[in-house]
Amino acid sequence: MNFPLFSMLWAMSATVITGVLMVAALVMNFDGIPHIIGVAIVGALVALPTALFLTKKLAVLSQPSLYNPTYAYLKTMDNKMRVLKKPT
Repeated sequence: MNFPLFSMLWAMSATVITGVLMVAALVMNFDGIPHIIGVAIVGALVALPTALFLTKKLAVLSQPSLYNPTYAYLKTMDNKMRVLKKPT
């Protein structure tokens, strides 16, 4: 697993999820300190599986493999270019 990517995605998703939950809590008049701390903890915990899911998806997309159609096309084109080049 790509830990730098995971930590960046976790930080971004935790901020967004916590912000959404914070707005929802404040709209419903849950504005006490225990509620705000609870929302922050829940937002950080919900962001963990979200960041893990996104990290796995992005890691698959960024890995060159035969299952990635763009990579397979580029590899095919590279092989064709090698065939067209005359050996020196």
